Amino acid sequence: MMSKMKAINSRLQDLISIKNGLRLTEFDVNTNRPRRAIERPPCSSLVNEALVYGRENDKNAVIDLLLMDDNTDADVSVIPIVGIGGIGKTTLAQLVYNDRITNDLFDVKAWVCVSEYFDILRITKSILQSITPDSSCNDINDLNLLQVKLKEKLSKRRFLLVFG
Repeated sequence: MMSKMKAINSRLQDLISIKNGLRLTEFDVNTNRPRRAIERPPCSSLVNEALVYGRENDKNAVIDLLLMDDNTDADVSVIPIVGIGGIGKTTLAQLVYNDRITNDLFDVKAWVCVSEYFDILRITKSILQSITPDSSCNDINDLNLLQVKLKEKLSKRRFLLVFG
């Protein structure tokens, strides 16, 4: 019996090694979400500019795009910042978000942390709380009601919304 257990254990260890070599994703059986070995760092609009080097040109380029959009009739403009992990996309967004020009350009700004697992109700609540801090919408779970409130708050206002 003991040798059979050792054989099973050895086989399981072999399977784990093979799985790790294939870089398969483990799923949590309770949430049906992938388990991640490396979690994303906490999300925030704050940045220590003293620790940032060489992003001034990129920041100015994004701000120029925002200023250029000021002269168009488009209702909504989207400026994606894309690239592989670790190249400074979030840092660039933080620099733009906190810049004086951006503060002057927009009536309302909101920084929303979005995880891999898209939850429109949580995101809508987060935006509402960002633009109206005194507003209590935590108890509201009606997506339509929240989105109507959000539309009222943003209607006819120039706003910057960053999804971090």
